[in-house]
Amino acid sequence: KEKYDNLYNQLEEAEKQLEIQRNNATKNNGELEKIEESIKEGNKSLGLTEVTGSGVIVRLNDNQKISANMWFADPKLLIVHDTDIIRVVNELKNAGAEAISINEQRIISTSAIECDGNVVKVNGVKIGAPFEIKAIGFQEMLMGLNRFGGYLDYLREDRYLEVTIKKEDDIIIPKYTGVIKYDYIKSE
Repeated sequence: KEKYDNLYNQLEEAEKQLEIQRNNATKNNGELEKIEESIKEGNKSLGLTEVTGSGVIVRLNDNQKISANMWFADPKLLIVHDTDIIRVVNELKNAGAEAISINEQRIISTSAIECDGNVVKVNGVKIGAPFEIKAIGFQEMLMGLNRFGGYLDYLREDRYLEVTIKKEDDIIIPKYTGVIKYDYIKSE
């Protein structure tokens, strides 16, 4: 992990130097400035840059207190599963979220959310409860996830999980740090 962290820090520094060189190369050249801006917008859409904005934070946690009315509940229903996270992420996307992260792991088109024993893997990184899902987008639409009869309501009322959703004006979603590799698609 230390070796990975050192290499990642070197990559971050190289990217900063590249950004400086790009800015110097495109300075005073309108056509190149437009191309550079297009690259930046593309990287933002792909999840390759850190983004900020207003949106919501959804927090999902396993049931922390068993009460008398839960004696009949299946223990598997009292914990957050990968499928629960996938459903919440899909609802956020359907509500117009422009950027999403789970416990600081950026969600991109190739992201995988999968079960790995008693933890969940997002982008190959193991994370455990509580799960903090950040989404940037139109707050009122994203808050629609909290509707009566919706999936968050089901998790809260039928599964007894700890579920909160709140508006936040200054959300920071980190950039994707993994490797994007395509083996089969080709550009024409």
